[in-house]
Amino acid sequence: MSLVEPTLVAILEVGKDNLMRYLDYIDIARLHKTCHVLRDYITVKVPDARYHKIEISQFDDRVKLNLTTKNEDDSIMLEYKKTDEGCSIWKDANLGHAKSWKIDGLDFMAAFCRDFEMILNHQKSILKEVVVGRSEKGNICETIRKMLENVQKTKNRIRTKDCKLWCLTPLDACSVLPSFDSKCLKSLSICGNRDVMSPIDGIVQLEHWKSLKTVNLCDFEMRNILPEITQLRRFEVTTALTSEDVIQLKNLVLQSTQLTYCQIICTNWKLSNDLYACLGINYVLKYNHIKLYAYKSQKSKEVWYVEVEYEFLTFKKLSEENLPNNVTIIEYD
Repeated sequence: MSLVEPTLVAILEVGKDNLMRYLDYIDIARLHKTCHVLRDYITVKVPDARYHKIEISQFDDRVKLNLTTKNEDDSIMLEYKKTDEGCSIWKDANLGHAKSWKIDGLDFMAAFCRDFEMILNHQKSILKEVVVGRSEKGNICETIRKMLENVQKTKNRIRTKDCKLWCLTPLDACSVLPSFDSKCLKSLSICGNRDVMSPIDGIVQLEHWKSLKTVNLCDFEMRNILPEITQLRRFEVTTALTSEDVIQLKNLVLQSTQLTYCQIICTNWKLSNDLYACLGINYVLKYNHIKLYAYKSQKSKEVWYVEVEYEFLTFKKLSEENLPNNVTIIEYD
């Protein structure tokens, strides 16, 4: 009696479950289009895409989507391009095995949003990192808002530990962040526009701020939110500060029980106008241009090591035995 090899459709559900563990998103999407049996199975089971990082880059006429897995050799690069008839989708466009599909009558953004929503549905594990950015010539994040519109409506927030937003205005950043699950998000980086240096006060009003441990803000005016940084573990910012701001920052950092590291890159610092003179004269000069300070709390006995180098002002919480030699310890409280 001859044995008939079972088809994929006929395999028991437990066998399908095991098989799906070895397929990437592209394979799952193809199976979804094969027949109604597999489509129904994938719709119900929603196999995990198992991506670690998602990176989205917006340009005027295209969107790039990089999907990184634990094994980078299995990662996928997709590019959605505008054409006169509709759009084209490229897989691994910069590699020798590139493939492309042309779709007439479908806008490149609609194609991207369709696939992105499916990816989110299949991403069961928490992502390590999500990067969202736009080109300098791109519209004011219209693409990003479109991309995340369906996510917000379905309350299917993006679950990631780390979020990076590049080339956004404060309004853009505050409108995009609600699409991320605040309970999962622990690290946030936002890059703005140095020519404008807009205030980003609204960021601290979002629920996400309460759960963040690490924040990096670049090219924003942020003196109004300085009191809100003390709940973080690590804070970095590129901004403009006055000497009064520096004094306030120093006092906030020294009194914080949560912060362990804080670095400010002061864009308006000049040799002729040393904003950091307010830190005092009790410093040790290293390499003839680096000022080293040490502050010790009389209450907690914690020691902050402060380093001033050109436009960099860095606070590090250290044990006393790890302080550089010859640094005078300034007690406070």
